Order: sequence, then C-alpha cells, then structure tokens
Amino acid sequence: MIEVFFILGMVLVIGYVSYEFFELTRIPDVLLLMALGLFLGPVLGFVNTSAESGIVALAPLVGTIALIIILFDGGLNLNFVKVLKELGKATVFTVFVFALTALLTALLMQFAFGWPFLYGLLLGFVIGGTSSAIVIPIVSKLVLAEDYKIILNLESALTDALCVIFAISLIQLIKSGSMVLSSTAGQLASAFSIAIVIGAIAGFAWLNGLRRLHGRPFAYMLTLAIVFILYAAVEYVGGNGAIGVLVFGLMLGNFGEIAKRANIKGEYALDATLKSFQLEVSFFVRTFFFVYLGLVFNLAALHVDVVLLALAVVAVCLAARAVAVKTIVPEKPGSHTDKIMMLMLPRGLAAAVLAAMPAMQGIHIQWFAEIVFMVLVVTNIIATAGVFLYERAVSSKRKAPPQGKLVHTPLAKPRIIALR
Repeated sequence: MIEVFFILGMVLVIGYVSYEFFELTRIPDVLLLMALGLFLGPVLGFVNTSAESGIVALAPLVGTIALIIILFDGGLNLNFVKVLKELGKATVFTVFVFALTALLTALLMQFAFGWPFLYGLLLGFVIGGTSSAIVIPIVSKLVLAEDYKIILNLESALTDALCVIFAISLIQLIKSGSMVLSSTAGQLASAFSIAIVIGAIAGFAWLNGLRRLHGRPFAYMLTLAIVFILYAAVEYVGGNGAIGVLVFGLMLGNFGEIAKRANIKGEYALDATLKSFQLEVSFFVRTFFFVYLGLVFNLAALHVDVVLLALAVVAVCLAARAVAVKTIVPEKPGSHTDKIMMLMLPRGLAAAVLAAMPAMQGIHIQWFAEIVFMVLVVTNIIATAGVFLYERAVSSKRKAPPQGKLVHTPLAKPRIIALR
C-alpha cells in the first residue's frame, strides 16, 4: 500500500514536471508520461500488468473516463461561433482523411503483405482516427490560429465514432458475410444527431441550475455528475456519448454569446471557479490516462516484423493526411500550418480498445493488436516531433527581422579623450 501511494504521488509530480517541460521546450508531455508507464509496468515490473492482475481489463473504463473529462474540458474552451463556421470544413476533412486512410491501408496490406482486403480495411478503420484525449490538450497549447485548432479538435472528436461504428460493422461483415451500408450510415447520422440534441438541451437546462447554485459549494461536483449521467444517457438511447459531452461543454462555455445572438434574456456567465477546478481535474485524469497507456503497452509489439508493418501503415496515414490538407485546408503563407495539420495524427483510446476486438470475436489476424499498438506509439512520436519543430519555426519567425526592412542598429556612443 505504501508503494502504491508513493507511485501515485510520483506520477503526479512527474506529470507536473512534464507539463512545465512542455512550456519551456514545446515538446508535448504525452510520450514522457507513456514512457513512465512503460517503465513502471512492462520494463521494471513495479506495477503488475499481467492478464491475471486485471489492470488491462480496466482499459475501457479508464479510457472512457479520460475521454469524458477531456472532451468536456475541450468544449468549455472552444469558441462556439468559430465552431459553427468551421464545422462543415472539419466534417469534410475528417471523413476524407478517415476514408482515404482506411482504403490506402487496405490496399497496402493486400498488395504488399498479402492480407485479405477486408482484414486490411479493418485495420484501416481501427487506426483511421486521431485521439481527442491527446489532440485537444496538445492543440490547446499551440501557437496556432483558432480555426485550425477547431478543425483538429473536431476531427479528433468525430473520428472516435467513425472508428468504432465502421470497425464493429466490418467485424460483423467478416463473421456473417453481410453488412448493409445504408444501415451503417443511418447509425452514424442517428448517433450524432441524438448526441447533439441531448447535449444542447442538457447544457441549457444545467446553466439554469448553475445560476441557482451560484455561490454555493459543490457546484462543480454536481456538474461532473451531470456530465457522467449525460454520457450514459446518450449512449443508452443510441447516440454518441463523446459528442454529447462535447456539445454540453460547448453550451456551458459559450452560452453568454449564444443567448445574446438568440435574444435570450438573463445573465449566463459561467463561474470562473468551475473552469479553474475543471483545469485541475483534467490535468489529474489525463496524466494518469497516458501513464496507463504505457502500463498496458504490449512489448511483443517490438518484434521487427511488427515494426516494419506499423511504419508502412503510418506512412499511409501521413500520405492520406497530406492529400487532405493540400486539398481541403488552405494554408496561410509562411505559417507552417500545413505541416502541423499533417503531423497531428496521434492514435489513442479508440485504437487501443478496438485492437483486441477482432480476436475477441473469433477473427484471428496475425500481429493485428501488436501493429495497432505500435502505430499508436509511432504516431504519438511523430506528433510530438511535429509540435516541437512547428513551435521552433514559429518562435524563430517571431525573432527574425522583417524581410525587406532595414534593421536599426544604434551607433556606439562617442568617447571623449582628454588631451594632456
């Protein structure tokens, strides 16, 4: 028990140190925290990560809690007006990247490695989306125009649902030999529409509740309770809980502006204390989530065949993003935004959870889960390197003098020499 509390304390301390490290170097803390989990578990054995310990089985629970908290935090800090403005572009970008990634992965695995086309397509669906739990915290700290931040945030929030629904539908097709495409499209439309409507209604209703709780204790705890209840309720009625939570946070964080535009009378400002406490809770949850990802990493993924396959798949992911960025997202001259948009491709929770699903359903694909885990690690390394290089380029651009202008250098003061 003493060791457990010591490890818990050290994880939080290292989480804070890694946060400060990011502030100084602009290197994201994701890989540092995952490396900490890797050393505590599979490498040094301080934490028992065997199948018998049950820690691996907690992945869906730990991941879902992290997803809920981080999406709620992301919604609170997004600009509603700009979200509406960029929603169409973000949706087109997200669907294009996801579909192209899945298709290219399927073709790669079929022609280069001899996989059946549907197995390759399943791998493409599983690794086809970025992780909101990783993207949103990183992007929030980037020196990047708000519209690009919103596209990246919305892409990461939308692709979790795309990965889950398409992967599960394809597993059903492989097992039974039948899948209705219109049914899958209907599932997606239903899941998103239900989530948006319920999230918006819940956000408006809870704002009125917060007005009555103003100045009283435990307002944040009740808000957190509503967030968890909302996620469960949306999932229960067939919606996408993650999108519901994002919309709920968006309503709470922006309803002053929404009310003004809709001519709704009354004061709807969110208590600053609630936002401050949410920041602390978000730090706590995401720190342990990334350490947990390191704990459950499968060292078998370091096999040379797995590494080569994963690198080939990551190259396909990069190619798909490059095409999408060049065709859909306009670049501002000299801003380096195209590079950060291409390199912001970290995989996370959805891929980690879906990696084991084919085997659980009786579909045995050699190295499938190991490839997914290695893709997860490599894409996070690329995103980390991309952020570092982007921030260096932005900071050097700020320090450099404007081209075509003379730089004034003050002359040295004349020295007066006394003659004797």
